[in-house]
Amino acid sequence: HRDLHSFPTRRSSDLVSALQGNGFDVPGIELVNPGTQNTYVRRFSERNQPYADQVFQLMKNIGFDVQQQDFSKTNIRDKTPPGVLEIWIGHKQGPLKKPQARP
Repeated sequence: HRDLHSFPTRRSSDLVSALQGNGFDVPGIELVNPGTQNTYVRRFSERNQPYADQVFQLMKNIGFDVQQQDFSKTNIRDKTPPGVLEIWIGHKQGPLKKPQARP
């Protein structure tokens, strides 16, 4: 899920391209109001932890200030199809931080 109120389209399309390039099925971007303040990768199953870790690292590499949220022990997991992760881009997400080149 995405909150795009102040988030340029180029960044979201870069993220979608990166996820698809790494084998993830990205069904689309959904505008959610009011959205979240912070940027999250949300998982709803313990089995999805490796995928959540992969998406988390991918987003960090692109420059997102991202955190993981575990909903696997809540009743939300029962309403979520197996294998689903959610990405929420929060209002606080500023310009993407470019990784520093190492000498």
